[in-house]
Amino acid sequence: MLTAEKQRLVSAQPAIQKLIRAHIADLERELAHWEEELDGAIRQSPLWRTKGHLLRSVPGIGHIVATALLAEMPELGQP
Repeated sequence: MLTAEKQRLVSAQPAIQKLIRAHIADLERELAHWEEELDGAIRQSPLWRTKGHLLRSVPGIGHIVATALLAEMPELGQP
């Protein structure tokens, strides 16, 4: 949604651009809030912290991908 709004901003009428910028700012604040919440949950859980560290040890897997994998696939590492 954030990307769509940024693309819409380019072609929007000047009167609408102010509204779109405000919406983009709201979306960015909300995204930052939930990223912080998720990072906090991972830091608080020894299991998720360990899994995150293991995932980030794989070449090409950084913080964002590791966090997404933990959030979307909690079964990772299960037998």
